[in-house]
Amino acid sequence: DVYYFKPAHFPTKELVASQMAKDAGFDAVTYDLARFNDTYGLISKSYRKNGATYITMTEILNKYFKDNPDINYEMGLNENWSKATKNPAIKFMTNLMTYWQALEYYFGNERQAQIKNIMDELVRRYFFNIIIGNYDNNSQNHEIEVSENGIKMATMFDNELSFAPRAEVGLSTDYSDSNDKFYESLVYFFTVSSSEYIEVFQELFSKIDLDLLEGAINKVEMQIEATLPDNQKETLKTRLADTRKVIKVALRENGIFIKRK
Repeated sequence: DVYYFKPAHFPTKELVASQMAKDAGFDAVTYDLARFNDTYGLISKSYRKNGATYITMTEILNKYFKDNPDINYEMGLNENWSKATKNPAIKFMTNLMTYWQALEYYFGNERQAQIKNIMDELVRRYFFNIIIGNYDNNSQNHEIEVSENGIKMATMFDNELSFAPRAEVGLSTDYSDSNDKFYESLVYFFTVSSSEYIEVFQELFSKIDLDLLEGAINKVEMQIEATLPDNQKETLKTRLADTRKVIKVALRENGIFIKRK
């Protein structure tokens, strides 16, 4: 078996957010606390399967934009992208529209059904990241698994920057200013997308609440055989509650109402 170690500044957030993702129905990496030499961090078992290859969305977008020089690169510049990928070619903002176009270009029109499944999963992850306030939802954190069975989203990973006090998602929906608040991005998404996604969001929003967070915290404490500090737990709860409140208000002001359980 292959295991990965990564230093972590906020291991509690990663542990809890990943557990919440699994409890909400996502295929997500399982992390545990670890130490490598004198560095503390997290360890996880590789999700990569023998015989399959894995391509990041950064690679797919790179090829799409490099092979199509007529695309207007000035639309939605985002310097954070180039810093994150260390690739000067990636200076445009990630967004769901270009994800779909790049996937079609990379894999071809004959895989439309599988690309639609990938996009549906990307949208679900986009919703998840908004609700938990993860502002590190960028193309490097999305991989496509390619095997003899076709293409699909790989396992979800890297949720360490969740529960942000002022969340801004790295994955947006159009070419607007990348510094827009995350809930403004969500409102815009619903104005331009299929109504089916409202039901998808409703389902996830009803799941990803304080009860799910409490359950995830309990599971993490059992896993690491230790109790998380009370101040950390209260911070996670407060930030999730605040984020949910802001989302409800933003959607309600735009005529979209969240159903109660």
